Amino acid sequence: MGTNSHSNDNAVGARFELDSDLLETVIELFLADAPKQIAELQAAIKNRDADKIGAVSHTLRGSSDILGTTSISALALAVEQAARLGDFAAIAQQAPQLISKLQKLVTELSSADIQEETQ
Repeated sequence: MGTNSHSNDNAVGARFELDSDLLETVIELFLADAPKQIAELQAAIKNRDADKIGAVSHTLRGSSDILGTTSISALALAVEQAARLGDFAAIAQQAPQLISKLQKLVTELSSADIQEETQ
């Protein structure tokens, strides 16, 4: 699996340093699931569904914890906690950052996969 210079990618690689097959599987699962989770989060925010926002944020936090992407995990936790409190102002502030970081990670990991496959 190729790597790039992004700090999240470095964290991902370090987390699974001993097993590249496991790393590849984890990344493939993340890439398959993350866009769906992002869409669900966006829909839940639009519908002001605090329970769904909390559930999706919890799932995203777990995925980012597994990958070792601490900044994404921290944002997902903040959104999850805000949802639990019904604090839509905090959700409106933090969720866009979470979504942006997730989309960037998906793009970078996808690019790393494409680069690996073409080499």
